[in-house]
Amino acid sequence: MNRQLTLIKMYVLLVYADDIIDDKELVVGKRMAEYERITEDSLEREVETLRTIDHALLYKEVLQGMKQLDINIQVRFVAWLSIIANADGFMDEREWQLIYRLYSKDLHLPLADIMLKQKELKQYIKVSQKAA
Repeated sequence: MNRQLTLIKMYVLLVYADDIIDDKELVVGKRMAEYERITEDSLEREVETLRTIDHALLYKEVLQGMKQLDINIQVRFVAWLSIIANADGFMDEREWQLIYRLYSKDLHLPLADIMLKQKELKQYIKVSQKAA
């Protein structure tokens, strides 16, 4: 599975986890896509296709895709999820459960590395918003 599709699947699971699609989450999702070299059209098309797929199946595909990636990419992708989940100022319990299950229970990623990567990505978002 291609890494960009894995990330888009993660994004879909996250933004639909709480049944509330916040504009701020969408804006940060676009920044994520830009950073990861995913076109906006591709992101929107894939989201539209994936949003109706059973979340349990989608999660299995995400996990399979993530396990094929380098740990640094795994950390970056989970950091993106955390940033997007917090974009609206509040991480819903279902968003937190998804992120925790992925990074801690299933992939055993170091939280300190994820938090460090979040700082880096937040800086990218800040700079890219000023440039826009």
